[in-house]
Amino acid sequence: PAADAALVRGNKPALVVSSNAVTWGKKSPPCHRFDRASMPRGWGCDDLRMQEAHRLRGIVSWAVNNLTKSYGARAFALETYRNERSYQGSHLERTLRRKADTYKASTFCAIPAGDSAITTRIFSIVAALCIPVFVLDLDFLPFQSEIDWAGLSIQVSAETLLEYQMHLNDPATVNPLLFLQALERDEPERIERLRENLERARWHVLYHQNGRGVPVMGAADRPSAGHALVRELERAATKRLALARAAP
Repeated sequence: PAADAALVRGNKPALVVSSNAVTWGKKSPPCHRFDRASMPRGWGCDDLRMQEAHRLRGIVSWAVNNLTKSYGARAFALETYRNERSYQGSHLERTLRRKADTYKASTFCAIPAGDSAITTRIFSIVAALCIPVFVLDLDFLPFQSEIDWAGLSIQVSAETLLEYQMHLNDPATVNPLLFLQALERDEPERIERLRENLERARWHVLYHQNGRGVPVMGAADRPSAGHALVRELERAATKRLALARAAP
């Protein structure tokens, strides 16, 4: 649903948004995973790293909402419910549409880690042409040979946000996302460069070739995620073959 976004000049309705799936009901765990045969439905949250990521997503949502409450910024943290029903049929479609509309309406989109080192927010936000604010390690991002992630995004360290939460009662504590307000106001040229880099990169995360996948205006003769994936596999195979040949 985010693929029909258009490159926008100037400010969007929102400064920064985030999205987070929250639990609802006894059968709504805060994490999901798909690497355990003993858990065919893929739900669980007993891994420490997953628990830390879940906590950080909550802090990001709180910081985004605080921008509006304390500083009057145009910020919004979208919360969706996470349970088995929300990942099915029309419920899933409505959730995806709501997220896409939220991303498209914002200049910046905060991206903390998902339940693993990667998160599907990355692809939706890039497709929506919302400048990513990464709260994760760029080393884990996909298609790095095709996409200059540092050239289209902003980075905020997880440690900075965790420190922010620990000192919320200190009047001197400043919201670590507040600088985005000054960035949008004072550096329009930088914002335009980020958006232009984002517009070029988005084709590498969209499946749109040969009339299949997502129909995207202007997609003719553009690269696609399918191309990027094949090139990544080719490079990985070449590297593995070289290592095998060099082995004693």
